[in-house]
Amino acid sequence: MTNQVLELSQFRAFVFDAYGTLFDVNAAAEKLANDLGPVWPDLSNLWRQKQLEYSWVCSLMQSPWRSFWQVTQDALDYALEFHQLDSDKWRGPLLKIYLSLPAFAEVPTALSTLRSVRESAYFAILSNGSSDMLNSAIQGSEFNQFFDAVLSADAVGVFKTSPQTYQMVIDRFLITDPSKVLFFSSNGWDIAGAGQFGFTTVWLNRGAAIRDRLPIKPDFEVPSLTDFLRGNGH
Repeated sequence: MTNQVLELSQFRAFVFDAYGTLFDVNAAAEKLANDLGPVWPDLSNLWRQKQLEYSWVCSLMQSPWRSFWQVTQDALDYALEFHQLDSDKWRGPLLKIYLSLPAFAEVPTALSTLRSVRESAYFAILSNGSSDMLNSAIQGSEFNQFFDAVLSADAVGVFKTSPQTYQMVIDRFLITDPSKVLFFSSNGWDIAGAGQFGFTTVWLNRGAAIRDRLPIKPDFEVPSLTDFLRGNGH
């Protein structure tokens, strides 16, 4: 994180991406690691890669709307075929786990702390995830208490990084200045999209990745939400 300290009271809304940010996208394959064997990390990574690629391509093509749940299934089908794994055996169990992905360990405490510090601010999830996916994950992690809104790309029929997705936050909370939204994501492309839109951005660089070569850089970079809070005196 930069040595700049944020004054959290300046923000009207705290908005979080879901997958990879709050919820561990590798957990589905990892939970079945003993049965899948050493291929599980490569399977998980390819599944995620194709999931994102398909969402971007569909948005750019302006194709008929395919929900993120459908995109997730299509990406898994590709990854299973690529690794020559039996779809009949693995597809159902992996998708079942994906609907209830666990949150990263620090997330519940971090959300609780942020809410106590900024009781008057809005808290929301903004995700490509379909409404059903998000509701399942949130209920499984008992996060309902933390959020005033769960905003899905389903509502606008296009995926991030389309400005229409970030506009949902502005419309939902009637915010006139986008910079008063503090946006958290573990995805560099999402940080770039949110930053281009005008949000103040925090990149949760959980894997110590190098920065994407994109024209918009994160305003802040931290390894976790715990580090973000620590850096701001909480």
